[in-house]
Amino acid sequence: SGNLSQYPLYFTWKVFNNLTYIPSITSQSKDPRTFLVPSYTFNSSTIYTVQVFVTTSPPSVTTRLSGKGLVFVSIGSGGVYSTIAGGNLRTISTNIPVTLDASSSYDFDYPNGSEEGTVVVLTYSWSCYQLAPNYGSSCSQLSLSNTAYQKIPPFSLSTTSANFSLAVTVTSIRMTYTDGVKTTSSVTSTSTIQLNVLAGIIPLVSVSPVKTKYNVEDDNILTGYVYYAINTTYFSWSSSLLPNITTIKQINKPSGQIYSNSSTVVQYRILPYTMTPGLSYTFVLSAYYANQLKSTASTSSITLLANGAPTKGILKTTPSQGYALNTSFLLQTSGWVDDITDFPLSYVFSYFTSSSSLLTVVATSSTKTSVSTQLAQGNKQYGYQVTTFVQVYDIYAASSNASSSAVVTSTLTVSTLAANLPSALSQALVTQQNAALVNQLIGSYSTAINLVNCAVPTPCSTLNRNPCSATPLTCGSCMSGFYGIVGDSNTPCNTPTKLSTLKAIGQACTKNSDCISYQCTNNKCTKLLKTCIASCSKYGSCRYVDTNNRNTTNCFVGNSSCSAVCNCSPTRFGSYCQLSYSQFQQQITMREQMCS
Repeated sequence: SGNLSQYPLYFTWKVFNNLTYIPSITSQSKDPRTFLVPSYTFNSSTIYTVQVFVTTSPPSVTTRLSGKGLVFVSIGSGGVYSTIAGGNLRTISTNIPVTLDASSSYDFDYPNGSEEGTVVVLTYSWSCYQLAPNYGSSCSQLSLSNTAYQKIPPFSLSTTSANFSLAVTVTSIRMTYTDGVKTTSSVTSTSTIQLNVLAGIIPLVSVSPVKTKYNVEDDNILTGYVYYAINTTYFSWSSSLLPNITTIKQINKPSGQIYSNSSTVVQYRILPYTMTPGLSYTFVLSAYYANQLKSTASTSSITLLANGAPTKGILKTTPSQGYALNTSFLLQTSGWVDDITDFPLSYVFSYFTSSSSLLTVVATSSTKTSVSTQLAQGNKQYGYQVTTFVQVYDIYAASSNASSSAVVTSTLTVSTLAANLPSALSQALVTQQNAALVNQLIGSYSTAINLVNCAVPTPCSTLNRNPCSATPLTCGSCMSGFYGIVGDSNTPCNTPTKLSTLKAIGQACTKNSDCISYQCTNNKCTKLLKTCIASCSKYGSCRYVDTNNRNTTNCFVGNSSCSAVCNCSPTRFGSYCQLSYSQFQQQITMREQMCS
């Protein structure tokens, strides 16, 4: 008998491989209700059983209550990532030695090599054949390697111009030991590079390995290297899909350097949103000497895939209205579309009451598509509307977002909030052992007690300013396309055309709106002094201080080295003397409770 929800639950997690218990695999989650292990904890091609035991022993119950559940986790095989550094299409000289490097290849399931219980060995096998002029002919003069490196000595491929295809097959041999029994499996992958061999001396060019995908919204940098032996060398990056990037630059070899030490790093910046999601782009780094034709340039090319953020998703908030720190709101997202290789997606849920720059996070990054949470009260000036928000990421960190809203009102006073907070935190932390709920409560309570009073004297839209959000009783910055006093202010913002008609400091005026400073004193435009919020609520005086909090005579708008602050009467507190002593103490108590 009794209400079991008020007593703590105890969780015990166990992992089994077949019938064998694996005590070394333990949950790393601070929330005992959640089982969490680091990446690569499990072996590939293995089925695990994860079991949870839940028990409770409340004081009013003499019999121990328990329950259990289990889930089967099947771990697949990720294969091998094989790669040859320097680009997948290169032009080299018959005279210059070249080494092909496949050492960056790795096993997807064991990127760090062997792990406890599994020994991983990578083997390499190189092959070669001629593409032109005699398609299919063998590379008889080249000694093929069985290591990660394939050396190509001078004239070993050809003494004249020709094209060759070289490939490396990377095999990962996995030896797993379970209860003394050895199980062996293997996975393979092959990468190919095309070499265009030219007779004569030309620069040597290579390109650093590229990522699997590049996010189109990022600033991306491609890096290449040019090795040269003649004083004047020209190089350029180019791409057929981005014709405007072709630029030719010149480098000069310092005198006295030998070939192997004469090199330069050549980078190209791909600006955000230059590429189109889903398309493949080939970039070519070329270099040639001043005494050569551009058609004989040494080249190295790479192909990369442009990655786009998830799209078409929505966020739904249920119910559409409720009470602050009382109603449980369900935030649920769905419908996101992305390339299948970009999954799984992860989600961060949050909300804000006035500005998207002041987000309260209610669920940190996870693959869960929904969360139940309480919300803080919306701002009265915006119809108590609270905007809920989800940021979604693919595995390459390309992100998108969706939003929804709910009307959240409240009859709770600061004193009521202060009285409710201790028990709410205790219930979440001690009884439920729910770390996520603790974070939600702290976020919502802190948002509630820091709610900005946005009862502005003039509607912000009529001033061409963004809504009030951070500064009490003050509109936000100028809307896009409008200009005025920088930052939060209750002065109007104007179009460039209107600004050109306003009077400068010192010119004659009849009203404030005549002046670019929005201050007309004795029929003359003057600098505008900073003011204290709400005239310190009439419970204090306004004074000016410098960055060291020392009093100063004047402080004009636009001067970042000073500010206007309230000097409150002995019984008033807050940034603009808006709090009584009891309200001030309640807020201090709540902050101490949330930080303890």
